[in-house]
Amino acid sequence: MKRRQFILSMLAGTTAASVFLSQEKKILAYSVPSQLLYGVRVNAGKVQLYSLDLNTLEVQDLSSITPEIILQPNERLTSFTVMLDGTFVVATAPALTLQTINPSRLITLSTSRTLPTLQGLDQASTVESLYATNHGELLSIISQNQGLPPFYLAKIDQETGAVNSLNDQLALPANARFGNLTERPNGHLYATYLAGESPTTMVRLFLHKGNYSLISQISYNGKSLYNDLLGQAYSPLNDGAFVLANPTYQDTNSLFWVNEEVGAMELITTFAVDKIAFSRARMG
Repeated sequence: MKRRQFILSMLAGTTAASVFLSQEKKILAYSVPSQLLYGVRVNAGKVQLYSLDLNTLEVQDLSSITPEIILQPNERLTSFTVMLDGTFVVATAPALTLQTINPSRLITLSTSRTLPTLQGLDQASTVESLYATNHGELLSIISQNQGLPPFYLAKIDQETGAVNSLNDQLALPANARFGNLTERPNGHLYATYLAGESPTTMVRLFLHKGNYSLISQISYNGKSLYNDLLGQAYSPLNDGAFVLANPTYQDTNSLFWVNEEVGAMELITTFAVDKIAFSRARMG
């Protein structure tokens, strides 16, 4: 199946579709709305915003409509999310040890909205994953060791910048790496998990139960993935799981769809960004 046909079949979800069968091949004729996936990357210190139309695979550079954001020389991009009002937000952390109280920061790619300075992080703690939920909350996975375990879940107060631990609801194991926090349209939280010599694994987080469950180990072309995903996002139009990864160490990152039941990644297209996210606003 061609990549575009594959994507259309993923995006069809509940939309009406007409499927015609011939003796030689299966022809897909879906009526699918345009759906945009957004991505950010750092180029020469500048944060750049892009969109990828999952219907046509057209990539557009949107940096001209965002303010110029320049990272510090020792700063790295750790996460990207889109808030309910459409505001694009990136999280950063220091690449090297800094003698500052709040090394991580949240930056909006907007001139009309800002977020406060983060409060409550010690010198070694960094924001490694950030997600704006369907209920308007800002959740994060925080590293207590500059990107390394242990990690904990936290809620960030958008008015004060206070980073409030959720350890009383769900305590993460101290010897595992958690990342790529995201949410399905139904409100279920997901992340990735790396521990010991095990492959990268998709997990579901249960805040109301205080635990998590392993879903499937990620693989590509029949080989388990041992380096973490670069990004993970669920389409707001359906339950399609899209991930950004570089399993074969190419010059450019690529976008994949994941069969959650078995963890197999299917290549969609190259996408030269560092992080990905969907908007819940109307797209197309």
